[in-house]
Order: sequence, then structure tokens, then C-alpha cells
Amino acid sequence: MIDINVKGLLYVSREILPGMVERKSGHIINLGSIAGKEAYANGNVYCGSKFAVDAISQGMRIDLNAYGIKVTAIHPGWWKRNFHLVRFKGDEARASNVL
Repeated sequence: MIDINVKGLLYVSREILPGMVERKSGHIINLGSIAGKEAYANGNVYCGSKFAVDAISQGMRIDLNAYGIKVTAIHPGWWKRNFHLVRFKGDEARASNVL
């Protein structure tokens, strides 16, 4: 989760930002999660990685504003999907009550 949610965001940003800074325009959209705003039981690494996405996005927004680059973070809420059934080993009741 750290590799994808945090390092992946940083690696891609490092590749695309120089061109945006040179052009003095662009829009970065980072995908966070409501879990980055409100932690839940047994989600410490996932929640932490999404908290990092939010903090990185806020910092980027401050740093890149002078270059005319917009930074947006989208934080979708919870919805029932197969991931939750896998996480809770098929326990539909627990999967339905994550948040």
C-alpha cells in the first residue's frame, strides 16, 4: 500500500512536474480516500497511506500555486465491493459495516 499509494504518487509527480513547471500550467489530481480523513479499525496502513496522499496533495498545492499548477485530491467514501468481502473472509455483515 505504501509503494502504490505514496511512492507511486511521488514517482509519477517527479516525472510530470518539470514539464508543468516549465509551461506554468497543469492540473494534478490525486486519488485519496475517506480513510485518509477518518481512520477505521484494522486499517492503519491503508489509512496512513491515504492520510499521506492528503498531506502530499496539500503541500503540493502550496508549492505549485506559484507556477499556476492546480492540485486536487479526490477522497471517495466507502461503498460495498468485493474487496471488503475478501478482506473480511466472506463475512458479509462485517464487510457491510466497515465505516
